[in-house]
Amino acid sequence: MYLVWDEDSIYFVSEPTGREGGQYDLPLIVSVLVGVIIVSGLLVYMIIRLKAIATRILYGTVIWISGLLLIVDVLGLSLKESSIDSLRGQFVASSGLLIIVGLTIACYAYMKGSMTLWLRNSIIILASISLGRLVSLLFQTESVLFLGIGLAIFDYWSVFHGPLRRILGKPKKSSHQTTKTYSKSEFALLVQKMNKKGFPVVIMGQGAVIGIGDLVFFALYMFEAITQWGIGVSLLTLFLIGLGHLLTLRILNHISPLPGLPIPVILVSAYFALLVFL
Repeated sequence: MYLVWDEDSIYFVSEPTGREGGQYDLPLIVSVLVGVIIVSGLLVYMIIRLKAIATRILYGTVIWISGLLLIVDVLGLSLKESSIDSLRGQFVASSGLLIIVGLTIACYAYMKGSMTLWLRNSIIILASISLGRLVSLLFQTESVLFLGIGLAIFDYWSVFHGPLRRILGKPKKSSHQTTKTYSKSEFALLVQKMNKKGFPVVIMGQGAVIGIGDLVFFALYMFEAITQWGIGVSLLTLFLIGLGHLLTLRILNHISPLPGLPIPVILVSAYFALLVFL
């Protein structure tokens, strides 16, 4: 069983979709990579130069728009077979309106710099899924492979030599554990600090963070797997992403900060390459 999710609908088919044009689009890949570099540089400049409130407003707006696109899309698909005048249509429309209001309130809290951890993580993940889905509509599978490798290289350079090093600091190596074990009160202060700064990162229990860019690419891989190869491949893709993330966390104990994309991208790209070219 394969899930098809395009601009118009979500539906299941018994055969893979087989998108037209199975070749990668090199100009598009280069354009996206150049765009990512330029936008990343601008965002870093804005984060450094602007006050925290400006950063929160910027990312809160991006998260709200991304979440809204996904919610509206799903609602449209839910109403496709139902009249808005029917009981089911009115229920779906009312539920959708409540969800949009909830998203708006959550993003407003994000912009204010005060929200609970689970809600903060939830809206960032929602935005990541939406953005990953949009990117998946632009690229063929071959293009995703090249794009992933390019962004993984950029992520490595950005953390160790580029703009993120200026924000996060120089990565430090140690034979001893570099990550800190947080007490409950210290972790609460960390969450409060990240809320105030407004960086779009998912905060995990041990204090490690995953940026929205990494999550977007993980979502892109999942959409690519489920639409092209089905449930089985998507489950293995999810496993490889999780394995890569766990390996990254292990290395993070000795090198901090550390880019989150390279190891998961290497694992999933190698798997996709086997499926595409063999």
